Amino acid sequence: MGVIVVSRFDTCINKVLNFEGVFSDHPADLGGKTKYGITQPTLSSAFKAGIVKHDNIQALTVQEAKLIYKANYWDRCKCDELPAPLDFCIFDTAVNCGPAASIKFLQIALNKINNNNALKVDGIIGDKTMNAIKEYLARYRSDCTFPVLFLCDVFLDRRLQGYSDIVAVNSSQLVFLRGWINRILDVKKVIMDGKL
Repeated sequence: MGVIVVSRFDTCINKVLNFEGVFSDHPADLGGKTKYGITQPTLSSAFKAGIVKHDNIQALTVQEAKLIYKANYWDRCKCDELPAPLDFCIFDTAVNCGPAASIKFLQIALNKINNNNALKVDGIIGDKTMNAIKEYLARYRSDCTFPVLFLCDVFLDRRLQGYSDIVAVNSSQLVFLRGWINRILDVKKVIMDGKL
């Protein structure tokens, strides 16, 4: 019997879907109706792109949500090229805040830990951003987990600041702040416990 290999995407998406839940239609949610964290506009866009075969949010299946997340979040953020558990942090943030915001938080975190502003904060994970990650990690032994965990921590702190910024601009979003904070704490616990 062959060994079943579970991809990093499969591991991470299952955790993210646990965070997202099934269906939500909170009146204060700027994204409107969501299922498995997918908004109606996101589903419509995926339908137009041929990723899924319909744009009915109520009919969205877990498998269809996974297809959308793989193409428009995991792949867009180049998570296959990121070290674990940074891949999970970037992916979960992309799902919750959008891919561009997640990449910007990463660029800000890299500029902070490198004590410079070498990276343009543009929300695009190109060669310069990938090289900044590689150069940062190259300073440490390859068997040392601290550098990746530290980068995750700085990144998640910037994500938390992003939520505070949202609430400062739009107080109607305060209703979600506790849930957002709890999600970050859950992400930190998962990665610090080495469970992902």
